[in-house]
Amino acid sequence: MSNRSRSAGWAPPVARYNRRARRSFASVAAAWLAVILAVELGAAVYSSPMLDIKTVTFRLDPAATAEERAAVRRAATVQPGTSLPAFPSGRLEADLRKQTWVQGAWVAKGLKGLTVTVAARKAAAVLQGAAGPWEIDANGCAVRPARPRTGLPMVTIQAEWYPTAGKRVAGSPLDAALIVLARSGRLSPVQVRSVVVDRNVDVWLTTSDDLEVRLGQATNLPDKMARLARLYAKEPRLGKKLSVVNLQSLKWLSCVERGSPSGAKPL
Repeated sequence: MSNRSRSAGWAPPVARYNRRARRSFASVAAAWLAVILAVELGAAVYSSPMLDIKTVTFRLDPAATAEERAAVRRAATVQPGTSLPAFPSGRLEADLRKQTWVQGAWVAKGLKGLTVTVAARKAAAVLQGAAGPWEIDANGCAVRPARPRTGLPMVTIQAEWYPTAGKRVAGSPLDAALIVLARSGRLSPVQVRSVVVDRNVDVWLTTSDDLEVRLGQATNLPDKMARLARLYAKEPRLGKKLSVVNLQSLKWLSCVERGSPSGAKPL
């Protein structure tokens, strides 16, 4: 085929154009206007007096003192005109949890306002030491200076310690006392009235029926407390009959009968 024939049958390729529709100025403007209206509507809703916080309800732990309750109310003071949706409830929860006696704090938003719930650390004993009496919880955390007539067991450790509110009181003497207290609930029908740990970490306790129980060194304390619980299960009036029970060695138990001048005898 000649060059002329090839030239006659050749045609340029069909041009392909991008047929994507272009957004008109009107549609772009409408989209931006919708965004602006949404922002203004949101701002109007947040600033509406209808959504202001009208009430603050407190649910405070009965274990908290009057001063502690007042501190919560001061921390949760809400200025008039504060918007409920915009209120930083998480920040208030964090501020409340910084108070050393607080175990937990929660802020809930309702239809009319806030509900502030605060749980206090539950004091389990009064720790008597060089720094004076302090209420402590079951983990040994210092809660507050001891209040009068708490009815809590008294723990005495013959060692120097200086508590920091909201922090755990460290040391093996207190650890031994906490083990005793943790297992004292099994001594029905009596309760532990006091626990003493001396400088050699020898432990003894006194029950509510005036029985002195010598536990000795802080070893096998759970087993010793379990043995004491079995003695009370067998004889609920144990403290009426005995003045001293010696559990320093689980292989050889002894006791002193109440009013007996003969001294210790095997139990």
